[in-house]
Amino acid sequence: MVFSLSYTEYDRMIWETELSDFVPDKVFDAHAHLWSEKNANASTAASVLRYEADAGTLFRWGNTVFPGRQLAFMMLGSPVRGVDFESDREWCVKESLRCPGCVCGVLLPPWMEPEKLISEYRRLHFKAVKPYFSFAGHAAESPLHELIPEQLVEAADQCSLAVVLHIAKPECFSDSENLRTLEYFTRKYPRVTWQLAHCARSFNSILLEKPLRRLKGLEHICYDLSAVCDDYSMYLLFRHENRSRLMFGTDAVVNGGMRGTYAAFGRSWGLAGTDRNDATLVCYEQIRAMRRAADMAGLSQDELNAIFYDNAVEIYRKDKE
Repeated sequence: MVFSLSYTEYDRMIWETELSDFVPDKVFDAHAHLWSEKNANASTAASVLRYEADAGTLFRWGNTVFPGRQLAFMMLGSPVRGVDFESDREWCVKESLRCPGCVCGVLLPPWMEPEKLISEYRRLHFKAVKPYFSFAGHAAESPLHELIPEQLVEAADQCSLAVVLHIAKPECFSDSENLRTLEYFTRKYPRVTWQLAHCARSFNSILLEKPLRRLKGLEHICYDLSAVCDDYSMYLLFRHENRSRLMFGTDAVVNGGMRGTYAAFGRSWGLAGTDRNDATLVCYEQIRAMRRAADMAGLSQDELNAIFYDNAVEIYRKDKE
């Protein structure tokens, strides 16, 4: 699949007629990705995520899709198998430092030594780490403790880091092993903040309905809403979760900038991508879902302002004792 950024008059019409009066003046994108080919090598996997995107790219894209808004980003490395972790980590942090108000999350392979994570945190001062199933032994079937082994959670706890977690396994947090492990980690390592990406990876709301009963009782977790186009997933969080734990994000630039939507079917989902001229951006479909869910759940303007900006500022500012 070849990806290219584009913005059309049709996108502009969607923004002006449906979204501009919903999106607040300030937008903190809590889930956006950077990539540079200089951090690749001969063993780096081919991937649509290998799209050149530095901090300037994020801001140019953000200013296009959210015109007139004040922007900030959680800038994450792109989880491409075979990336040079050392150079990618240093480059991503440097990019984020170019942008006041932005923060950085670096890729975390499960084989990294805990002492190395701590020393790199002290040297580079990143805010978060991002494990990913493409680095783990069982790939998309990897349970949580294989994505980030306990010794790395302990190291993250010492550094008061956030873990931006794209949970694996087909049932996500409906998988009892994943949920038990998260419960254990949140109890034992209270200085780690678990950012459950993509509404706890609930692109299909059926995967959130049951585990939310337990997730909402856990401390030290939050959610980013990036790329989820299922309005009932959004509604479940808006209605039943603590709204101060919810953060806007887009999964920019590749996934949020694609055309189409993430569609739910059965107990799964998939990207319904298209090059039709009457299709808009995934991030706009996501905000449409947010708008519908916010209306159903009765969110106030102050709560929307917080979800789009203030919650991220507060969550990333925390320095846990």
